[in-house]
Amino acid sequence: MVGFVENIIQGKFDGKLVDPGDVRQQPVYLNCSHHGRWKWRESLDGPVVNPDCPKCIEDRRLSSDLGRAAIPPRYQRHSLDTYRVEEQGQRVALECCQDYAANVRRTRDEGRNLLLIGGVGTGKTHLACSVARVFISSGMSALYVRTGEMIDAVRETWGGQSRKSTRRIYRELADYDLLVIDELGRQAWTGDEQNILFKVLEGRNENLRPTILISNFSTEQIKELLGEAAYDRLRANARVVIFDWESWRGRQ
Repeated sequence: MVGFVENIIQGKFDGKLVDPGDVRQQPVYLNCSHHGRWKWRESLDGPVVNPDCPKCIEDRRLSSDLGRAAIPPRYQRHSLDTYRVEEQGQRVALECCQDYAANVRRTRDEGRNLLLIGGVGTGKTHLACSVARVFISSGMSALYVRTGEMIDAVRETWGGQSRKSTRRIYRELADYDLLVIDELGRQAWTGDEQNILFKVLEGRNENLRPTILISNFSTEQIKELLGEAAYDRLRANARVVIFDWESWRGRQ
């Protein structure tokens, strides 16, 4: 009886006063420092399960998946829910990304694109990575890549510095359920860069796979960088979101 009372005090049972003779048939609860009280076993006589909080297990799995998607650690803890809204433009940007992520299967199957453009520190990468998080949580694949890194990966195949072929790189980039391409326009731009990005966008367009493109440039500058053909492929099924407010960096 003493042990039964102690267990109730510690929160291991559901708190209902029961006949001590039935104690072994009561659910067993444990406490998680992060997620609170959770049911460990249906009863003391029930099957033994992992004594780890299921939400903690899910958080670790998601963190691993985000790492494989190359989401920068800075953005792995962000989500659409943590995006700060202080003015109408930010609300529009958030609602657009929420709509984009509301039905990821439809977004993927329709190959819907997003073009997030505006100044530094305005939350573009936060929102893009948050959308990728929703895709991954839904069991889909996603990849975050900076434009310069993507171009370097293709170029390495030209000189035999990579174990992958150029065709394989393009195929892999075309197959992800979601591809987030960041920092468009930061690198020196030549015909090679333009041709590589055209082939990436062409492959994803043919596969009906959505792409989120992030840049500090204006739409006209992006069109000039990509070339008309690549820009047309991106805009064929895209929504442009302008981030025209003051940087948050230094204010957080």
